Amino acid sequence: LIVALFGALFLLASGIYICMVTSKDRAMRFSGYIIPKVMKKVDKKLHLIRKELLKNVEGKVLDVGCATGHYLKYFRDSNKKVTSVIALEPNVLMHEGLKKEIETVKGNFEVLISSQFMEDLKDEGTYDSIVFGNVLCEIPDYEKAIEKAYKLLKPGGRIYFSEHILDEGNFWRVPLQKFMQHWWFTISAGCDCARPTLRALKKMPWQLHSWTIIAGNMPWTARFEIGLAVKAK
Repeated sequence: LIVALFGALFLLASGIYICMVTSKDRAMRFSGYIIPKVMKKVDKKLHLIRKELLKNVEGKVLDVGCATGHYLKYFRDSNKKVTSVIALEPNVLMHEGLKKEIETVKGNFEVLISSQFMEDLKDEGTYDSIVFGNVLCEIPDYEKAIEKAYKLLKPGGRIYFSEHILDEGNFWRVPLQKFMQHWWFTISAGCDCARPTLRALKKMPWQLHSWTIIAGNMPWTARFEIGLAVKAK
């Protein structure tokens, strides 16, 4: 029975894999459907941690790869005043759900929905807060995205991040992540489960504070790094 179950799951996964690699439009529609559901589960699991992390988010906020807006409630509940939010989501198929979340949250700030990619933003040095929430695993060049975020921040601005990463130093999880990397990237419509994101964050000239937790739903996405980085004034 167990063998049959795993066989059925393998066939289902293989079918999804074939669909994803043969059509970019189908991949976008699939990600537009599945990502909000996955992010909702992750957010429920990490709710208290994210609430603490974001309790002092303020000013002009850039929410990178915001999907359907799971972070908006944290901005509303911040101890400090959020004045505006740029909700950056290139997949326009998620915008309808994002608009609904904006109406539900009713934050006392303006929300601008944008389908731009982060590298196309021109307003460098104007953001008080930038949020990366389960998105650096999907941005094609995550190191450039981190460098761009540094440029977008005002002096004294903060990056807040909650990302699953390559579990460097773990003797069994790293090989598993490497083994699953290509397959998972395709079936999840663009999620790289083996990125050394923390290493890239540490390269930047800011003050970094981070905490490791094991929280992912899959062994290859289990290690999360949660924290903030402060740009010098």
